[in-house]
Amino acid sequence: GVKGIVAFLDPGSALITFGGAFSVCLVMSSSIKDYVKNLKSLSLIMKPVNYNEEEVIKQIIDLSNVARKEGLLALEEAANESIEDEFVKKGVLLIVDGTDPEFVRSILETELSCISDRHKNIISFWENLAAQGPAWGMIGTLIGLINMLGKLEDVSTVGPSMATALLTTLYGSVL
Repeated sequence: GVKGIVAFLDPGSALITFGGAFSVCLVMSSSIKDYVKNLKSLSLIMKPVNYNEEEVIKQIIDLSNVARKEGLLALEEAANESIEDEFVKKGVLLIVDGTDPEFVRSILETELSCISDRHKNIISFWENLAAQGPAWGMIGTLIGLINMLGKLEDVSTVGPSMATALLTTLYGSVL
């Protein structure tokens, strides 16, 4: 029950493990702004992604039919009404503006590359944080054991110090 869960909560262990790991990631970040941005990215995993590739392909086919039957200028209205995906809409509107197809391709590939780089940076932040977990868990374990061995004559401190040691290991593994 709840009493059992409380045994797994220790502010000191959490501070050592999570505080240490997050602090190292702060130092590794290029700026505080990037660090905060990376932390905020956690909210992205909470948002459901409603992306239907088949629907996008169908929309592109429909748009190509509009372009063939009614001309490129008719695409603008159709794109603004039916396309929600900003990336696809951008490509269609570039075509409507008469941009060279190879240049459109180059623009969209550059945008994809930038998106990929941004995602790699955010993923790297979370990978670095995960890599710090076990190290800081072990540091907390050592702190707990040092405290325990330093006060071995006082038997009442053995349990809490050992709990800190083991909980930091657990927290580090979870992180």
